[in-house]
Amino acid sequence: QRIIGELARVWRDRGPLDDRLAALPPGDPVSADVQDAIDEVEQLARREQRLAEELASIDAMIGQLTTTMKPVDAQVAAALDRLDDQRRLIAAARDGVRSWAAAHGKLLAAVRTNRPINVRSLVESVAEIRELIRTVRAS
Repeated sequence: QRIIGELARVWRDRGPLDDRLAALPPGDPVSADVQDAIDEVEQLARREQRLAEELASIDAMIGQLTTTMKPVDAQVAAALDRLDDQRRLIAAARDGVRSWAAAHGKLLAAVRTNRPINVRSLVESVAEIRELIRTVRAS
């Protein structure tokens, strides 16, 4: 921002001087006043060049940083993907454990009240837990 602000000031200061010098008729002798304007334009041009070089340097640094950050960005994206996978796995585990707990609660209630046990529900719960265990081990 500092460089952009300084460039704006250079261009603001240089504009009227350029207009003044452009309005001079060719071949007229150079007065002291005109020579001062020429000197000031040359000074502003040197300042403008220094600022342009600073901007080029900053641009090069940004380019290097961008190149350096690409692998880091890829690693962050991969880590976020793994985190999302782990969150889904945790949610599946939570849901599976709740389902299994509910099935066991029904089993316990059936045993306590001497009702017939729903073996199919129990087998499905065991299959879900086994699948969940395989998923966790594969992660």
